[in-house]
Amino acid sequence: MLLAPLAGWQKISEKEYSWISIYIYYNIPLVFLSSYISVINSDTSGMQINLTPNQLFISLFLGTLISILLSAYFTAQLAPRFHAISSFDKSVALLAFSYLPVYLSSLVGSWHQALQIISFAGMIFMVFLFWKGTGVLLKVPENKQTGFVVVILILLFLTRLLVTSVFSAIFLFASGEVPSEAFPS
Repeated sequence: MLLAPLAGWQKISEKEYSWISIYIYYNIPLVFLSSYISVINSDTSGMQINLTPNQLFISLFLGTLISILLSAYFTAQLAPRFHAISSFDKSVALLAFSYLPVYLSSLVGSWHQALQIISFAGMIFMVFLFWKGTGVLLKVPENKQTGFVVVILILLFLTRLLVTSVFSAIFLFASGEVPSEAFPS
């Protein structure tokens, strides 16, 4: 997949995985490992964050899993507007397998601040894989591919930000650790 993206997407397209099998056997383990490594290697002392490591892990883990599902739903719903195939299973496969470079690079990039460039490179490669996958899995026409990719990636980013923020807010309110600046008097 990483070395030959088109061939990888072709194999994924031929297998027709269900979204549940992708989630159970692929996404959950990778998101778990990536979230766990990110939390144990993060230094929250300089950040204005009042979450415990467990709360931060749950926010990252569930936030990523839920945002991928929501983004896959949005992808399947928006696909017909771009003359593409509307399939939730294929949309989950597209997002989950595209995320592989992000998962792998976060494992390396979280070890030290100087290695964050690797995480950035993983995100760039994820966009490339996603772009290649839209043509193969969802059959997005070439003239609409760039617009489709931009719209879906913006939705993915906003969805992940919103879902992770909701989990973080729930933990902050539940623990009573809401900063006083949140409610000016």
